[in-house]
Amino acid sequence: MATAREDKPKVGLLMGDPSGIGPELAAKVLADAHADDAVQLVVIGDERILQRHLSVLGLRLDLQVCERLSDFDFGQSAIPFLRAPVTAIDLDALPIGTANEIGGRYTMEALSLALDLAADQEIDAVAYAPMNKKAMNLAGWKYRDGIDFCTSHLSNEGTFSELNVLEDLWVARVTSHVPMKDVWKFLTTERIHAIIRLLHGSLAANGVQNPKIAVAGYNPHCGEGGLCGTEEVDAIIPAIERANQDGMKTEGPISADIVYVEARDKGFDGIVTMYHDQCQIANKLLEFERGIAIHGGSPVPTVTTGHGTAYDIVGQGKANPIPLKRAISVAGNIARNSGMYATRG
Repeated sequence: MATAREDKPKVGLLMGDPSGIGPELAAKVLADAHADDAVQLVVIGDERILQRHLSVLGLRLDLQVCERLSDFDFGQSAIPFLRAPVTAIDLDALPIGTANEIGGRYTMEALSLALDLAADQEIDAVAYAPMNKKAMNLAGWKYRDGIDFCTSHLSNEGTFSELNVLEDLWVARVTSHVPMKDVWKFLTTERIHAIIRLLHGSLAANGVQNPKIAVAGYNPHCGEGGLCGTEEVDAIIPAIERANQDGMKTEGPISADIVYVEARDKGFDGIVTMYHDQCQIANKLLEFERGIAIHGGSPVPTVTTGHGTAYDIVGQGKANPIPLKRAISVAGNIARNSGMYATRG
């Protein structure tokens, strides 16, 4: 790792899409005197973008700008800012408050660099402000989402899934950005079991002892024994049985309309859901102002906010930095716990 185990983990902080609220979020996090001091932040990108938003917010920060990590003096109070060798941006030409190719290219080049630094163990984790999938694709990165890109960039062939983290509840999904008409094709015993294992290992790496996991059903009322769909009988129940045989405390299937109630009342640490909105509607209702998303299965700890670029409020000073703060904290915690993926299957 880039730091000794007893030292603070180095977390690379990215400002996300420069046309969205990401730079404002980063500015607020960095200016917060009570921000997480358990990690050593290294901001990565174009310092002009950060300075522009600091000026809008009426904030000032002392930055230590370098082009190589080895040049930083981490004993200084100045915030380390790694000037990324990304495509130069004409700030006057950068569209604000809309998805665009310029912002998409900057975002993806900065993210690529941060992932490479983490893969080379020069930093220990990556936390990034929101990116935009449309901007990413406009710039030529043809991926479904951020985790799809990161998995490809890092040549990760193992199981991966976005993990959404509420206060103390971690939620994984078997499928993510997949059309509803195709979801059932991915609901195999092997895939569901792999996601249960991934969530279990991720919770353990975050310090949860013997995590307790609930698994949601797919059909209304869990298929009513096959009368209203057979995915539970064919795939979900066998996956749960296999997980329990492997020593993972797993219960279900639990009807999706009550699985969050069961998690609350019975103290589950995590939930495995079958598709995107089965969890995201509840997640955003419960924790929209605090939710974060982890790249579960990534070779390096990678965490982002649970919300998007919020183009409609850019430049208004309204962006809430709490999710980005939590993303940084969790990224550091995972790094301290030797990574999330010691157990794979």
